[in-house]
Amino acid sequence: MTKPILLIVDDDEEIRTQMKWALAEDYEILLAGDRAGALEAFSANHPLVVLLDLGCRRVPPSPRKVWPR
Repeated sequence: MTKPILLIVDDDEEIRTQMKWALAEDYEILLAGDRAGALEAFSANHPLVVLLDLGCRRVPPSPRKVWPR
């Protein structure tokens, strides 16, 4: 049986690693360290679950999308 995909988004590498170790038995884990990486991973893989650090640092807006504050 295929594991569901889980995306972990956190700007702290240690937290991403700890969460990956804790959840890897039950999920296929994807990691992102910033919002841009999270959007890319989400668009490409359509994870079932996303664990998101709401305090993730903002990245400069891209020319095509401006992040709301």
